[in-house]
Amino acid sequence: MIPIRTPPLRERRDDIAILAQHFAQLFSEEHNFHPKKFKPAALKALSDASWRGNVRELRNLIERLVIMVPHEEIDVTDLPSEFFRAPADIIAGAMRLNTLQEFKDEAEKAFILAKLREHGWNVSKTAEAIDTPRSNLYKKIEQYNIRREAGAGVAGDGEPAG
Repeated sequence: MIPIRTPPLRERRDDIAILAQHFAQLFSEEHNFHPKKFKPAALKALSDASWRGNVRELRNLIERLVIMVPHEEIDVTDLPSEFFRAPADIIAGAMRLNTLQEFKDEAEKAFILAKLREHGWNVSKTAEAIDTPRSNLYKKIEQYNIRREAGAGVAGDGEPAG
């Protein structure tokens, strides 16, 4: 038997954009969606990410994006928020907090922000997805001062957030 070493994705950054586009086309066809494409900023973010795993990790992310992103072009704002921070950074950030309540608030804010991005900043869809009343989600958005990134879709029932 001859061992074949497959380098992790983080060692093959030049392949990431090509693989992402391939998987997007594959899953678009598989799920009978219009072909989804990536904006350059999204491809750069994918290439710059600190990938822990292999191509399967990228494949799973792209399938999720193809299914969850409502528009035909995937932008950097469509990527999950945890995607931009390595697990060690998240843990280190949590350790700077002084109380359990601060930790809970920070985790809740990150969760809500990620879900809003995932649902194109539509508060109604997000509230339904996370099983909370829309009025409660609006209160949390206000409490945590969450603001929509420029060009990141709409909130509520078509009302721009922030």
